[in-house]
Amino acid sequence: MEDIWQLSAASDASADRTANVDQTGTVDVISDLAPLDAQTDTTQRKSVPDALRAQLFGPIGQGSPATFAILDAAKIPNLPEILASTELEHQCLFTGDALEELGHVAPWIVALEDDDTFTRSLFTLTDPPSPWTHWAKDAGIYLRSTAPLTALHAHFRKFTKVRMDGVPEGDRAEWQYFRFYEPEQAALYFNAIRAWPDRMVQFYRLPDGILVDRIIAVSSIANTAHIFAPDPANMPQTRPHAFVFQARDAQIFTSARRPRFRQELAEWLLRMDEPRFKPFSDEQLYALVDHGLREGDAYKFTFKEEYVYLINMMTYFGGWFHKSGRMPDISRILVEDAQGRQPNLKKQFPKTFTALYGNARQTYAGWAVLFGRMEAHLQKRGGWQGFTPNAARRLIASGTRHLGDEDRTRLDVFLSRVELDCDQRHILSPAARGISLLLSYMMGHGFFSDPLFPWAIEIAAEHDTLEAALPEIGDYAMKRGRKMLADFQKGAA
Repeated sequence: MEDIWQLSAASDASADRTANVDQTGTVDVISDLAPLDAQTDTTQRKSVPDALRAQLFGPIGQGSPATFAILDAAKIPNLPEILASTELEHQCLFTGDALEELGHVAPWIVALEDDDTFTRSLFTLTDPPSPWTHWAKDAGIYLRSTAPLTALHAHFRKFTKVRMDGVPEGDRAEWQYFRFYEPEQAALYFNAIRAWPDRMVQFYRLPDGILVDRIIAVSSIANTAHIFAPDPANMPQTRPHAFVFQARDAQIFTSARRPRFRQELAEWLLRMDEPRFKPFSDEQLYALVDHGLREGDAYKFTFKEEYVYLINMMTYFGGWFHKSGRMPDISRILVEDAQGRQPNLKKQFPKTFTALYGNARQTYAGWAVLFGRMEAHLQKRGGWQGFTPNAARRLIASGTRHLGDEDRTRLDVFLSRVELDCDQRHILSPAARGISLLLSYMMGHGFFSDPLFPWAIEIAAEHDTLEAALPEIGDYAMKRGRKMLADFQKGAA
């Protein structure tokens, strides 16, 4: 199936057309696409790169359809205000309460004009980057059609929030936002549906019969443009009654490699917790992102928001929390709830975190007690020598007095599983097994292979066996723990 989504790229600025008799549309791919620069050395300023001019503003067949863009306000800060300052016709694809609440991060459709300042800003990259230029933001897709903006607005707004196939009516996951206007997703999706006539009709044919003549997805990362065109002769004349997001739609998106999304996730991690993730090298940060993507793929995630929330939970519970057995409610949601995963996880996650760790004050107090007693224990024993699984369990108990009977039982089961894991990994000495128990509680299941702790992975790689590496990993973990508690005391965390 993977061949359906593979696109061939042109070797130069000319396009390479791929077509198939079983498909109801064609795709042209322009490679080696370069943005405009600041153009300060000329008075004849271009509004789009030469390679795109014909596709965006040239004639199509016997006509000259108008040019539009669907742009994501989440990627262009203050987009509504910017559009209001232009003379370009525009409208938000969200309406009513959604417009009031989410207009600043919603998709907007705008009628573009050649030789316009805003049009030029979409295709310009300056050095250093300017907030008034938007090439690198990959903020949306472009359209060509003879239909007026009002008709295109009514047509495309139907796809911004779609009903999920197989989800019961009234379920919180019945309706989901569909970001078809993200260039990377658009390049995959509109290529794949060329072999899906019903989808082609739904996207390209308006109710009055007018066509969307072109959908154009431009990627600043790949320096490419994909130009999709319907083939009216092979398209059904009858439009399906309603768009329902099906498993086939989902499969298209899970086939993506998402280079832009990887970058967005890495940037999000740095914004979310800069002190924690700033010391990560690019390689370490992307290893964590790729881990989250792989685990999400294994659960057959569909939407970016699902991956984001999974990695968010990992930052609290550890990169292997979903396989630890400590959180059966969350594990069940990940496996069973399909399209209801994200809303159900958002509902369950705070409850699970509070049950396991208490509120913020309890969490800090528990960690402070644990580290204080750990420090005293290590000083008394002269390090990890003589440390045992029983000592680890007593220390863990001292920091988890807030747990109820059910969660305490769950913790005991988890620690027993850690000891079984030690058996399988040939971790036999009492000290190493005790360290495994303690660090598994502190850092999460499989901490020695968890991308959240690249230093543990690196230390383990320097030793012949994991058992030999554990005392050094333990020393480093204690050092990090002392710093974390000091930061808490200073109010830095």
